[in-house]
Amino acid sequence: MNAFLVIIKLDFIPFKKYIFHMLFNKAKKIVVFFTTMIFIVICFNASIFQVSANTISCIDIQEPQSGVVVSGFIPVLTNCSKKNVSLVLRVIETSGNAYNHKLYFDDGAYRVNLDTRTLDNGTYFLYVIDSKKQKSAVDSPIISIVVDNTQTSLQAIVSSKLVRSGTTLDISLRSVGTLQNVQASIDESTTINMYFDEKDLIWTTKYFVPYTMTEGTHIVKINSKDQRGNTIQCDTVFMVCNSEPFFTSPTNDMFVLSEEIVLKGIFAPGNEVYLYQEKQNNRHFISKVKADISGVWISEPVILENGVNRFLAFANSDPEAISVFSSQKTTLKHYKNGLVVLNYHDICENGNIFSRDPKQFEADMIYLKENGFSFVSPTLYFSHINGKADLPKKPVLITFDDGLAGAYKFAYSIMKKLNIEGFFFLLVSRVGTTSNYVTWEQCREMQSSRVFCMESHTLNSHYFVDNREGRHAALISRLPLPDGTVETPEQYLKRVSEDLLISKQIIEEETQKKVNFLAIPFGYGNNDLNKIVRNQGYKGTFNSGGGVNVLPLKDGWSVKRITIKKNDDLSEILF
Repeated sequence: MNAFLVIIKLDFIPFKKYIFHMLFNKAKKIVVFFTTMIFIVICFNASIFQVSANTISCIDIQEPQSGVVVSGFIPVLTNCSKKNVSLVLRVIETSGNAYNHKLYFDDGAYRVNLDTRTLDNGTYFLYVIDSKKQKSAVDSPIISIVVDNTQTSLQAIVSSKLVRSGTTLDISLRSVGTLQNVQASIDESTTINMYFDEKDLIWTTKYFVPYTMTEGTHIVKINSKDQRGNTIQCDTVFMVCNSEPFFTSPTNDMFVLSEEIVLKGIFAPGNEVYLYQEKQNNRHFISKVKADISGVWISEPVILENGVNRFLAFANSDPEAISVFSSQKTTLKHYKNGLVVLNYHDICENGNIFSRDPKQFEADMIYLKENGFSFVSPTLYFSHINGKADLPKKPVLITFDDGLAGAYKFAYSIMKKLNIEGFFFLLVSRVGTTSNYVTWEQCREMQSSRVFCMESHTLNSHYFVDNREGRHAALISRLPLPDGTVETPEQYLKRVSEDLLISKQIIEEETQKKVNFLAIPFGYGNNDLNKIVRNQGYKGTFNSGGGVNVLPLKDGWSVKRITIKKNDDLSEILF
């Protein structure tokens, strides 16, 4: 190939004449000629290699990795061996449209924050060029990314959604991008600088809630700049509640397996709190408790009734009192026997919004063991939905979605050590594509160990569809077509059926085990989808949205799961 490139660069006419002349000269001159030609080829090869070295290898995109799924605004980090160059990131849609973004030199590398929120979900191609020389794509290797803005990459957090005047509120911001000039604005009146915590990798500050702040909801708006000077914003809220007590635990709409619960909340230090329980639209007095010097109040254990339980907290003993704040009441559902299904996504150092740190994950598993939960294996679960086995007391099933590498690197060894089994739902099209996802070899290892049972999370239907009616999960929506029309019911059925069937076949071929279950992307499912899934040979589906599944399960369809995020506390989610 290199020789061919050299020949293209040479002038053919002089060489043809020279060759003709040499054919009629002495043999030794022929040898000299070919020796010379070989030397020229070698020189040109070296020259071409050097040119390649100065283009392809001199610019390299370090972040993001090719094939990775991204959301929100992401940092693009480029290494370049040349100095004082003007680099541009080119983003190309599959349709061919291209956009340029100037890179800025900072801390030894060229960087830019790419705001993918302005892009439709889907695949994009990225490469970096030297803008002054206007070279082609060989300036850097081309990488691909998948934009999936169903998850935010910017998250504002307050330490408590409910606070009292005179207390201190922690405000933090988690971001996957590089930010500067980060400030928190309270009700667009008070502005506080935020500082980056190198240990926890978050922006943070503290806000003293003044005694003059009115009761009610207050907005925290966080403003920042990326490296291009673009404004990046997000917000959150907190509520000031002084005149009445409020609940901090249990959270509203919680599902509870234990037969009793302790109520907790906040009120003015030293003040009394009157607790009531609603039964059949009537209020029944439970107890009177007093807030300690820090304002925290805790009840004695309260016996729960099967089904819905509603509790209220007041500053006085009037049973007809009206709740001023929604936080003065909390509702939970108690089931004597129910299956809890926990849904994890990734395990990584320090965690992120939808990932747990390895120490957090191991602590979760130990907490479940120490608090009377019984781990359900995939085999036992399958037997139960087929009516062949009962589940133990306080059963819990562990599941992982997407096929992210952290599950293999951390969760697999932890579960193996603690003798825990679970389901691993693979997004099949991403297996082995980048270091962020597991490989088939790793899947076979986990499957053969029986720690994880490999199941489907679709082939490639983990994205949303946006149209005039809003945003919909692709697996339950008819897609808009390039000509402006929308999929017919027949086209939708064909697309979804093929996706589910192919994902099932690939997993079965790679792992040599039968696939029985589908975890529906984003947890959005319905009966129509369940019919399609059933027709492709599946035995059940898993949704999201939280909740306990009342036992015995009639079947394995639309099973509810509780998604576990970075800052979740299992002791506040499960009882």
